[in-house]
Amino acid sequence: MFSKALPSAPAFSYINYRWWTLTNATGPLERGIQQGVLGFYVLEITGSASLMAISVAIQGISALFMLPAGILADRFDRRLLLAASMILAGIVTLGFCIGIMAGIESYSWTIIYVTVTGILTSAQMPVSRAILPMTLPREHLLNGISLGTITGALPRVIGPGAAALFYDFLGPWAAFSIGAFVLFIGAFAVLPMKLAPIDMTCLLYTSDAADEGLGVDL
Repeated sequence: MFSKALPSAPAFSYINYRWWTLTNATGPLERGIQQGVLGFYVLEITGSASLMAISVAIQGISALFMLPAGILADRFDRRLLLAASMILAGIVTLGFCIGIMAGIESYSWTIIYVTVTGILTSAQMPVSRAILPMTLPREHLLNGISLGTITGALPRVIGPGAAALFYDFLGPWAAFSIGAFVLFIGAFAVLPMKLAPIDMTCLLYTSDAADEGLGVDL
């Protein structure tokens, strides 16, 4: 049915890919929400543009944790890794929201929140990209990658605007809590995926061949 309705998007005819698309959209949406709110919030509680810049820079530095996340994705269940990182980031975000509602507006706590969630959300990207080829046959993989680029880019644009509306009308706790809700949606969208187990023998063989400078035709 989906392949007839969407002849130019055959990747959507695979249920695993549809679940992956939902997860792929929630990660960038949450990051867009956080980026759209964080600067305003830090400026509001500190009045310092320099401290606001530092908090935003920490978000970028956390991207360095993509490398260890990619290594873990080659060794452990990718679905569980992705779901766990999203759930943990959502829990940390909810805890931060509760602190704001309780009147705890500390720059130190904000930096801890940004660092922890930045590491967790940065870890999601390589794991999610590693799952993508497992959701589609090879002939539709390029189509899936193209669609995934679109579904990952649009939420990042929408996120800051939506966050600003919640921030203005309900306050910072509401804007951050929307990000937590989005993360939980993404985490639960991972669980229904039915993926083949990682072939560790193939991974080890490829690694050995690379060390010897040999090409491997998989």
